[in-house]
Amino acid sequence: MNLLSWLRKVPLWSGFWYTLGVLYFILPLYATLDFSLRIQRDVISLLAYQNAFADPGFLKTFVYSNILAVITILFSLLLIVPTSYWIRLRLPEARRIVEYVTTLAIVIPAIVMGFGLISVYGAPIKIPFTSIQLTDSLLNSPVGTNFIVIMGYTVLALPLMYRSV
Repeated sequence: MNLLSWLRKVPLWSGFWYTLGVLYFILPLYATLDFSLRIQRDVISLLAYQNAFADPGFLKTFVYSNILAVITILFSLLLIVPTSYWIRLRLPEARRIVEYVTTLAIVIPAIVMGFGLISVYGAPIKIPFTSIQLTDSLLNSPVGTNFIVIMGYTVLALPLMYRSV
């Protein structure tokens, strides 16, 4: 099939929508790159990146962020792979329920989920109907905020990981 016969078969509007879709994804990336390269007006330079990498705290926070990302990925894999195989092999009637629950993370905005996690884990954890307190507020400990961030990202990653497994 040559190019002319292919162009006759493809409607004009499909090319228009394809081009519009490509621009929709490419233009924001280009604008971000252009903005980051112009720290001084009308001068394209890598000065912003040099300043960022020269900051002594940048490497520390970059490594810390990547460590949290790896922990989140490992926790998500440990949670979702056995669950998905168990649902597939042992409990196929629960498949629709699990799909519904995992897609709730897509429906609920991330900021609402973040505030929900903070409100749940920000208070001391107690056993209901008793005066037994298991832990203090997780927000007061240095590990607590990391735990909340990892749990939040795990919840956001669940639908994507469940569908891929």
